[in-house]
Amino acid sequence: MAALSAGGAAGGGRGFGGGRQFGGGGSGGGGSGGGGFGGGGGGGGRRGGGRGRSFTFKKEPKDGPKEEEEEDEQEEPAPGTGRWYGTRRLQNRSGLMSGLTEFSSTLIHERQALIDGHTEEMSAAETRHAEEMSAAESRHEQSMQDWMVARDLRDSHAAELEEKEKNFQKELAELRAEMREKDAEHERALRLAQDSGDASKRVARHEQEVRELKKQHEEQMKQKGKDVEALAKDLRIASGKLAAAEKSLKEECISGSRARNELRALLEREEEEHKRAKDRVFELERENDEELRHAKDRVSQLERENEEL
Repeated sequence: MAALSAGGAAGGGRGFGGGRQFGGGGSGGGGSGGGGFGGGGGGGGRRGGGRGRSFTFKKEPKDGPKEEEEEDEQEEPAPGTGRWYGTRRLQNRSGLMSGLTEFSSTLIHERQALIDGHTEEMSAAETRHAEEMSAAESRHEQSMQDWMVARDLRDSHAAELEEKEKNFQKELAELRAEMREKDAEHERALRLAQDSGDASKRVARHEQEVRELKKQHEEQMKQKGKDVEALAKDLRIASGKLAAAEKSLKEECISGSRARNELRALLEREEEEHKRAKDRVFELERENDEELRHAKDRVSQLERENEEL
């Protein structure tokens, strides 16, 4: 731009000089140094040329001077004259304008290329984000399916434990009924032994029956103890599975607070049920011990009665 300003100043000086040469400066000053900040100098040359024309030329008929001026415009200006400098300035300005136009076109193309690249990057980023969101949704759905499978497994296991407990209660009731029947038979045998004359044989047979009954009762108690231990073992295994399921579900469903709260409440209920089951097992064991003591006391009483007989 400094060079352009310098060219404009130089063009302005030459324009004023052309004015001194009586008319050459008018067209020379009109070039204005190729366009730019030197346009002011060109204007001065134009004014100088005007003064030159008003100072030099006389009024001529309309047809004559116009033809001479057209012939002068068609002729090549002489080097060093104002018209020659003006022509050079016009040529320089047109070249500079074409260069600026090319530069502007290049900038426009580069800007469009940057816009296209940014658009492609944005579309790629949106596609990648959509894929990541789809993958995250798939993982969440898979974790929810795993949680549902674990829940179904836990429910089935709880139902199985409940069924085992019902069967155990049923067997225990049958055993108690059988024990009551045995006691009734024993009482009937005692009454028959008292009524009969062969009391010793009947007492011996009754003692043998009592020993067999005691042995059967002990075997049944051992078997029931094993059943109780197996049930307790199943309960411990179920508790371990429930704890493992709880840990896995907590790790997989940490983002779902509602599901975690529901699972915690469900596990608390399971723990309460497990506690009640353990209390029930302990109660059954106490009842079995009481029945065993009662049977032992009954056997001791029978032995004392036999001794008295």
